[in-house]
Amino acid sequence: HWPEIQLKPVVTILQPPAKLVSQAGTYQAYVLSSSSTPNKHLPRPGVYVTEYGSYDDSEGLVAVTYAEDDLEGIKLTGNKHVPAGEKTFSIDTSENPAVVKMQHANIGFKNARWVTEYYIDFMNQDSFKIKHLTRSSWDCEFIMSLNSIVNC
Repeated sequence: HWPEIQLKPVVTILQPPAKLVSQAGTYQAYVLSSSSTPNKHLPRPGVYVTEYGSYDDSEGLVAVTYAEDDLEGIKLTGNKHVPAGEKTFSIDTSENPAVVKMQHANIGFKNARWVTEYYIDFMNQDSFKIKHLTRSSWDCEFIMSLNSIVNC
């Protein structure tokens, strides 16, 4: 079952540096480089769609890659808290249970910090859900985009 996520309208700006702009924030080009998936039960590298927790009311695209055993997410779409091009999460998949860090910041990427009170609710090759220990409004689900499945 794939949830429906309604992305906001986007405008393309072609003058360098090229970018996309929407009501939700900015979109930035990002070179997707990754080591291979450490095992077949973990998410594949690619572009994932997410809705950030209800605290933010934004959706986004995240480039998911591996750096050795660390699953990392780089924002392709920024929001008022964390801009495009910044790391949004890091998951150490070599630990059991996996160690999850999420990037938090005040509006304007002020007071940026890593928050570790998260855990993996579920994870497979095409999707995963990160939950906060006490604040369900901070939970995030990541679903591989169909384009990423076809092209990666």
